[in-house]
Amino acid sequence: MASDVQSLQFVEAASKNDVPTMEKMVADGFDPKKTADYDFRTALHLASANGRLDAVKWLIEVAQVPANEIDRWNGTALTDAIRHGHTDVEEYLKSKGFTSRELLPFDKEPSEDAASKYRDNTNHETVLAASVGDVAKLEELVNAGIAQANGGDYDSRTPIHLASAEGHLETVKFLVEVVGVDINPVDRFGGTPLTDAIRHKTKNVEDYLRSKGGKSREVYDDEKPSRATSR
Repeated sequence: MASDVQSLQFVEAASKNDVPTMEKMVADGFDPKKTADYDFRTALHLASANGRLDAVKWLIEVAQVPANEIDRWNGTALTDAIRHGHTDVEEYLKSKGFTSRELLPFDKEPSEDAASKYRDNTNHETVLAASVGDVAKLEELVNAGIAQANGGDYDSRTPIHLASAEGHLETVKFLVEVVGVDINPVDRFGGTPLTDAIRHKTKNVEDYLRSKGGKSREVYDDEKPSRATSR
């Protein structure tokens, strides 16, 4: 898990504008070009979404990360900057030739190029285990008292969001029935686990979540802003 932990640390540093930490990690051998998580969100996505101009400039000018990487929702770093109202980051990215893409409605499948991207999972162990359907690992973390079952990542994506998106029904059941997680957490994009299940056509998970009181929200609806906040 060492590389996963390092990637998470790097992405979180970018989201917090912590350039010194990123510089040190790269000096120690970390590759800043390989930070895409299970939602294909990179350090540049998060720095842009949080309005961290210094981190954005460093990632582009020093680390030379790839331009216009696409996340699960078809968005680029510029898409994030525009959506979250960070005009300075938006103008800078445009000056560097970055482009924005139309975000996918919640009930549409990811774009083919996004769906084919390599998933270099970067989140903490609980979310990572849920995203790959590793119930045994989740049980180990819960029994050890260190599971962050209701905790979200830098996009407020929780274990049950990822398990639902990936269609891991037994993992979802474990989180709901054994751990007792919140069934309707809202991520940065305004989506709940049921939103993920519907969008990714994991019908068995969708039916289960509905039976337990799961509710869906349409993502990217400006009239229904997400309650989730970045950290």
